[in-house]
Amino acid sequence: DNFRGQVFDTAGMLVRKFGYRTSFVGADAVAWLARTAGVAVDSCSNIYLTDALMGTLRVFDSLGQDLDLANPPIGYGVNPGELRIPSDVMIEGGKLYVVSTYNASIELFDVACTAGGSRAAPDLTGDSLALDLKLARKSSQRGVRPPDNPMDIVRAIHENSYSAKLDL
Repeated sequence: DNFRGQVFDTAGMLVRKFGYRTSFVGADAVAWLARTAGVAVDSCSNIYLTDALMGTLRVFDSLGQDLDLANPPIGYGVNPGELRIPSDVMIEGGKLYVVSTYNASIELFDVACTAGGSRAAPDLTGDSLALDLKLARKSSQRGVRPPDNPMDIVRAIHENSYSAKLDL
């Protein structure tokens, strides 16, 4: 609830902070970074932040400049490719995975970052495949060891070996 992202060095010292309570394009209020939830960095050092309250994914360059202030690359909604309370994001192998909690899905996008410090937003393409993870009410499951990271769930989905006991 502090309306920003923060970057720290390996010693824990604050390097920079970026974000906004309200941003404007001209006289129009267009962006609000309210409740950051997940963060990932692509191979071009662009920073991806999910905003759980606004239901968006925002992309910033390595200095914290919003790359698409007027229109977030991925926005709020209930359809495939849209987000409701995104809780985490990760990038691996040119794929962007965004957890959309209230849509009970992981949204999958191809991501191609821009090279050479360009200020253009990364190209998010693909069919925005929603990998349907039905959220099951947890019961007592002693002895079931959850995965160490969300990538284990993604791999299980791709290998058609997903089961509810893998839910975090």
